[in-house]
Amino acid sequence: MKIYHLLAKQTKLEPISGDRINEITFLKTLSRDHEVYYNNQRFVADQPDFGLNDLPIVAPNGDYDLYIVRNNIEVFLQLPRPKVWIACPYNEEAFKEADAVATFNRAWQERLQRFHSDPDMFDFFSGCYPKDMVAPKQVINLGQVLDESFEPRHGSTGHFRYRARFGFGFVVGYFGRIVDETLPRDYLSILPRLEQEIPELCTVFAGSIRVPLPSRSIRAVRTIPFAEMPDATSACDVVLSNEQPAANWAGSAKPLEAMACGIPILLTARPSRVEQLGGDYPLFYEGRDDLYQKMLTLWRDRDFYEHVRRRMLRTARSFFPGARADELNRTLQELVQGGSQTQDSRHRRTRHCTNAQ
Repeated sequence: MKIYHLLAKQTKLEPISGDRINEITFLKTLSRDHEVYYNNQRFVADQPDFGLNDLPIVAPNGDYDLYIVRNNIEVFLQLPRPKVWIACPYNEEAFKEADAVATFNRAWQERLQRFHSDPDMFDFFSGCYPKDMVAPKQVINLGQVLDESFEPRHGSTGHFRYRARFGFGFVVGYFGRIVDETLPRDYLSILPRLEQEIPELCTVFAGSIRVPLPSRSIRAVRTIPFAEMPDATSACDVVLSNEQPAANWAGSAKPLEAMACGIPILLTARPSRVEQLGGDYPLFYEGRDDLYQKMLTLWRDRDFYEHVRRRMLRTARSFFPGARADELNRTLQELVQGGSQTQDSRHRRTRHCTNAQ
């Protein structure tokens, strides 16, 4: 298939935010089997800047089999069918026009399908969708994909460099955009107790830090280039995840990246994370005391730590492009074939009515 894709008003794809990283890994997977064009330019996974020039965004003038757009309603409304709108952010016109809206995990897909039949879904999506949301014609799941560069980097030069920056003790890392709503408050509430029990504890917050850090013992590290994230993640003993309501469904990349590096991640059992890590993942915590006990177990019990690590590495395999490509292809082929059959049916009905006249 020949597929057109666009992310908002981004003329280039740079791995400098979660949305862009997600789009890049998605396009890398898609381009394994299809001709993929970003803003009308051929996307080439192994080329510098993916073979893309920094050109103005214009609606496509070529013939594509499928159009996929996220957060650019002006272009989306100009597109022929079949066309897909990424399900967040919500846009009423887009939901009306789209042949399908796309999610990145089944928890999101299934609950969006139940939005009007289950009153709890409004709270589940934390107001992301209005109560009078337009019901989409179809909801498809594109799934999440792990960048193939993520792997354990223990013993590498980059790993040693980040250990030196983070500390050579028991390192707990938190990565990403750090604002009031994303602070890992459960961990912060038990940090003084942990520091009494784990003398060599090093807590690191790395990324875009936009608020004062609540403890002087936390090490602040500026934003880490995406290419170095496997080294930085591998330099931690444990990583933390964010706990804002969108974690119910949005499917953060943090658990996937931690899995691929074999670094235990502590987090609550929200539906998107259960899908990523499995229902029997041993480090889902319930409340601050449980988080405290699980952190101490990871520090004290090396056999348990290694068990979790090996389990994560096995689970990560199902999120790499090679494992995700077949399911993604089936989803898109079914959408395109379904759209073609609908168009053929409409064409036959039109011919029948014309002949009857």
